[in-house]
Amino acid sequence: MSDHDTQPSDAEPRDVHETEDSELNSYFNHMMAYAENNDENSNDEARDIASQLLTRPNLPLLFRVGAHMVLACGKVDYLHHAQEAVRLAELGREQLGPDQTSEARDDFENLLDRARETLRHAEDDSAELKRIKEGLKAGTIKKPQRGVQIMYGSLYCKSLYLFPAPIEH
Repeated sequence: MSDHDTQPSDAEPRDVHETEDSELNSYFNHMMAYAENNDENSNDEARDIASQLLTRPNLPLLFRVGAHMVLACGKVDYLHHAQEAVRLAELGREQLGPDQTSEARDDFENLLDRARETLRHAEDDSAELKRIKEGLKAGTIKKPQRGVQIMYGSLYCKSLYLFPAPIEH
C-alpha cells in the first residue's frame, strides 16, 4: 500500500458528521437554487427537496426554517408551513446566546422578518381562497368558464429566497 492510500485527502470528509453536513449543505443549496428560479418545475423540485430535508431529525434550524418557507410557497399546507417558519425563526432568535455577534443577531432578525412576511402572504392567500370558495358556494361569485382554473395555495414567493448561505465546512 502506498503512502497516498493511507493518508486522508483534505477533500475527503474526516468523519460521518462532516459528510452529513456537506450533504445537507448541498441539498439546501440545491433547494434554494431551484426556488430562486421561480418556475413551476423548479418550484416543484425545491418543494421535493424541502420535504425530504424536513424528514431529517437533526436538521439545523436555519435549514428547517428555509424548508418550511419553501413549502409555504406551495399548494399543500402552505399556511402551516409559514407558521412553522415563523415559530422556528423566533425559537432560533431566542436561542442566540449573549456571545453571538451582532451580525448573527441581524441575520436571525432578517430571517424572522422574511418568515413573518411569508406568513402574512400565506394568511392573505388563505383568506382570499376562503372568500372565493364561500362566494362560489353562495352564488355571489360567478363560476369560472370551463377550462379556467382557480389558483390556490400561496401565490407569494418571488423575493422570499434571499436566504443566508450555509457555511461550507
